[in-house]
Amino acid sequence: MKIRNILLAIPLVLILIHFSSCRDDFDFDDYETRIEYYKNIRPGEQLDDNELNIVTWNIKLAFGNTGNDPWSNDIGGKPELIDSISQLLLSLNPHIVLLQEVPYNRENTVIKRVLDTIGISMNYNYAFGGHGFNSNGTYPTRSQWGIAILSKFEITQIENREVFNLNDIWSRRSVLNATLKIGDEKYLSAYSLHYFHGAPSTESFLSQVHKTREFYQESFFPKIIGGDFNYSNSIDTILNLTNCAPPGYDVIDKIYVSDEFDILEYYNENEESFNFSDHFA
Repeated sequence: MKIRNILLAIPLVLILIHFSSCRDDFDFDDYETRIEYYKNIRPGEQLDDNELNIVTWNIKLAFGNTGNDPWSNDIGGKPELIDSISQLLLSLNPHIVLLQEVPYNRENTVIKRVLDTIGISMNYNYAFGGHGFNSNGTYPTRSQWGIAILSKFEITQIENREVFNLNDIWSRRSVLNATLKIGDEKYLSAYSLHYFHGAPSTESFLSQVHKTREFYQESFFPKIIGGDFNYSNSIDTILNLTNCAPPGYDVIDKIYVSDEFDILEYYNENEESFNFSDHFA
C-alpha cells in the first residue's frame, strides 16, 4: 500500500496511502457522561486504487483564529466558520479526516453538534469520542470536547479509550479508534488523538504514548494514527510506526502508519486553513 500525499501544516496533515451502523443512544443534554458515537450517513466507498488521502487537523473548538477564547465567555461555533471548515476539507478530497478539539454541546458555541454539521455538509460518515465534561470552575461548565474521525468508508465500530487523567476533567485525554471497511473483507484501523501538553513530567506525558501503542496493538488491521501530539520531539521509537513526515520535519501534528503502507508524498497545506484555526490544515 502506498501513501500518496501527506499534508501537514502544523495543525493539519494530509496523506495519501497506497494500500451501516450507527450509535446515538445518549442524552444530548447529559454533561456528566463521556460521550462517544458514530453515524454512517452514506454508503461506504471501496478503495479501488490502493491510495489513501488522509488529513489531520486541530480545529480549535470551531472558534477560528481571530483571538476568541474558547475557555471564556466568547462565542464560537458559528455556522459560517463551520461551513468554511467543511469546504476546506472537501477541497482536499480526503478519504479519512482526523480532527482534534471538536466541541460537543458546548455552552458557548452557536452550533451544538459541530461534528454532525461538518459530516452532513461533507456527506462523510463520522465518529466522535469525548475527553470528558468540564468540572465546576472551568468555563464553560456545560461543555464537552474531544476528537473525531470523518470517512468516505463505512464505520463498523468505534472505541474511545482514555489514555491520560490527572484526576480532573480538564486533563483527561482519550484516543478514538474507528474500524473502517475499505473493501470486501478489508478493514483499516484509524485513530485520532490529542495529547495533554501540561503533564507534570516527560515520563507522565510519554505514558500517553505507551498507552496508545498498547491500544493500537490490539488491532490486526493496517493502522493510521494521527492528531495533535503536543510534542515536537520524536516519539517514533515508542510508537514503533512510520512517521509520515520526512526526516528533520518535527512538528506537533503528525500522522503515523503501520508497515503495510508506503509514503508517496508529504507536504504542507496552504495557509488558508490558518484562518479557521490556530493550526494549519
